[in-house]
Amino acid sequence: AHCAGACVTVLKVWLDPHGTRCWPGYIVEANGSGLKLQNFTGPEFEGEPIPNDEKENCLTVTGELNKLAHNVAMGRDFSGVHWRMDGVSGIRQGEEVAMNYIQNELDRQPECATRKFKSFDGEFVYLTKAGCSQDALDIM
Repeated sequence: AHCAGACVTVLKVWLDPHGTRCWPGYIVEANGSGLKLQNFTGPEFEGEPIPNDEKENCLTVTGELNKLAHNVAMGRDFSGVHWRMDGVSGIRQGEEVAMNYIQNELDRQPECATRKFKSFDGEFVYLTKAGCSQDALDIM
């Protein structure tokens, strides 16, 4: 869980710092045989393909990475080795490790820079080089 939290946090910082990047195209699912993809048609859309460009339907990179971290952490619970809170705490501790790593990397940069990402709690986190203002150039 620690590793999942740390790795996913670093990926969120690099791939989707604003937490709003949508997957392009339509939402898809596997067909009955599981060998091909087809457009997902939810019951509320009465058989019409669901576009992924509307905010209420948007699958974001951040959301999918959060699900990945949760699935990795919860997978250990299914074996009966850990409790759910072990996974949740591990993900958050991993996030803290990644934030410290990114902060150290920012402090080593010669110019002022800042990074922003959406945490597992859904709040935006800003990491800024020591001695610089939060208005520093966002290097993403």
